[in-house]
Amino acid sequence: MQDLFAIAPLTHDASSSQAPHAHSEGQLFWIQQGLMSAHTDAGQWAMPMGCLGWAPPGHRHGAAYHGPTRGHNFYFAEAWSRARMPPDIRVVRATPLLAALLEALRRDDLDAERRAPYCLTLADALSREPCHPFYLPMPSDARLRNLAARLMAQPASADDLDTLAHSAGMSRRTLMRRFQNETGWSLGQWRRQMRLRHALQALAEGASITAAGMEAGYDSLGAFSSAFKRFLGKTPSEWQAKAIKPGLPD
Repeated sequence: MQDLFAIAPLTHDASSSQAPHAHSEGQLFWIQQGLMSAHTDAGQWAMPMGCLGWAPPGHRHGAAYHGPTRGHNFYFAEAWSRARMPPDIRVVRATPLLAALLEALRRDDLDAERRAPYCLTLADALSREPCHPFYLPMPSDARLRNLAARLMAQPASADDLDTLAHSAGMSRRTLMRRFQNETGWSLGQWRRQMRLRHALQALAEGASITAAGMEAGYDSLGAFSSAFKRFLGKTPSEWQAKAIKPGLPD
């Protein structure tokens, strides 16, 4: 059974987006510089540098690149992907093991027989790695989706639950219950994640630390830095310095 179908560089010099689409083969994104995000009807995924994103065969998804983005795309044959790889879209950290396996697959001297064990180990390691925390689920109810879209367009909005419930045409209690049921998250948890993702995108596009935090609705630079470091293990300035650093190995 054929496994690896093709490898292609992922290169975007400025912010851009791709309309929702699907591939017959499985696609693995390896983000080595910058920030990419993917979206489906079910939710949105942020892929910072040092992450892998997996899109199974036939899964419709859109993509956006926030500032200069570099990495590689690995395409795996449809039958092999369905048999070996995760069945759903997922984003994981590019652990040293996963990164080493992908580097090995890029070697020119690997024939199909020598490549097969690397691909099998990759599939197993990818399936076992915990999903990255930068996922934002989306509700399916039309009123809740409209509310979510408005909040994403205005991340610094200070509207409280009563105001949001009124704008969605439902009671506060109904809003809280339906949002939790449809996304698995409380609205407060969802807003915190949405704000952090907005700030991450702004940093990748070159915004200052202060501007990124303020635009995302953080009350202070300290609050922004603390929230950011809890999720990424780096301060905003540390992450930005590496994310937009020019130049990558071929």
